[in-house]
Amino acid sequence: PAPKVSFFSPGEESDTVFVSHCLEVEESIVDLRFGLKGKIDAVLVVDVWDKDVTHRLQNFVLPFELKTGRRTSASRLRDRAQVMLYALMMSGHNRRQDASPYGMLMYLRECTLE
Repeated sequence: PAPKVSFFSPGEESDTVFVSHCLEVEESIVDLRFGLKGKIDAVLVVDVWDKDVTHRLQNFVLPFELKTGRRTSASRLRDRAQVMLYALMMSGHNRRQDASPYGMLMYLRECTLE
């Protein structure tokens, strides 16, 4: 079975995200529009299901970043910005017509996912 990740907001039930598969590991990406380049830890295909896991709502291709250090408020802001830039770069990349505006960030030390 595919790994399952659930996202929750206080007081709300949320949709469920399944990681379908990994398309690339350490993918180099260049965006000439912004003059940026980077190396995405992994490019994942994820399926978003309703809270009861009875209907698939969407399918996304998104960047996934792994961080080994301790999560601080400063590093969290920087790391989230990095993932957002990768998502933006993927959306303009010719090979990534199916890219989403979302990304995933995991801190291995705390085992937290954003």
